[in-house]
Amino acid sequence: MAAAPIGVGLFALSLGLGTPSAAWFWPAPATNIAEAAALGDTARMRALAAQGAALDVALPVRSGLLDDSPPAMSAVEAAIRRGDYPLVEVALELWNRPAREDIVWLYCVAAAGCDKDVAELVRKTFGLAPDVCR
Repeated sequence: MAAAPIGVGLFALSLGLGTPSAAWFWPAPATNIAEAAALGDTARMRALAAQGAALDVALPVRSGLLDDSPPAMSAVEAAIRRGDYPLVEVALELWNRPAREDIVWLYCVAAAGCDKDVAELVRKTFGLAPDVCR
């Protein structure tokens, strides 16, 4: 079992790089829960939620992760804007006691986006009328 790390270390030494640190292979994640959602990282999103990160708090999201998105958004909004159905399912599962106005607003964001399946998921999950955005 030790052959792989030894092989990597010898390879790095042969290049004159020294022994690589564990962070080189497994960088410490520096993303918040909203960025994890924007990146589609369900595992990280679950881990951060388990540590107490709120899914409904607007947090900074690096530009370029999602097209035409605000510089700060909640994890649920980032998942919806990403349009990733399984990711939105996880976000909605983890979201505790959302306020009705937040649900309606996020449904309208989803309905205005290009993924109608995600909008329908949000609508059905919270029992919203299809015309609530009008």
